[in-house]
Amino acid sequence: MPQAGEIYYHPDYIFPDGDQKNKYVLIMGVRKSGDFILARTTSRENLRVTHPRCSHTFPYPGFYVGTANGLFSMDTWIVLDRLDDYDEIYFTNKIRNGQINFVGILADELFCDLLDCAVRSNDVTREQEQRMLDLRTEKCS
Repeated sequence: MPQAGEIYYHPDYIFPDGDQKNKYVLIMGVRKSGDFILARTTSRENLRVTHPRCSHTFPYPGFYVGTANGLFSMDTWIVLDRLDDYDEIYFTNKIRNGQINFVGILADELFCDLLDCAVRSNDVTREQEQRMLDLRTEKCS
């Protein structure tokens, strides 16, 4: 069962506008329904900052993870302009069928810092925020 802090490669990630692209995604938490809260990643630097790691600056809020101890081949940011709720059954079936691939686990310290950053984002829902705060309390104490 996928867990918060895990990174997956999703070759057919569907964006809200219906566009599909390959994306690395990070599980940020699990909703009460069991659905996953996913964050996308990007290696496009476009006005993104590396220091501080956490930035809520328009137009590209995000969290810099670098290569995350070799999980990524390029400097990478977790995109925080929105988090997506993703159906648990659909996601786990895609993993079982080899259509979504496990990449690795973000180091706990880095993931905890990311959670601190993400909950302060203007673009998370109340439930996403609460699930991440609960996870922060559980995982990062």
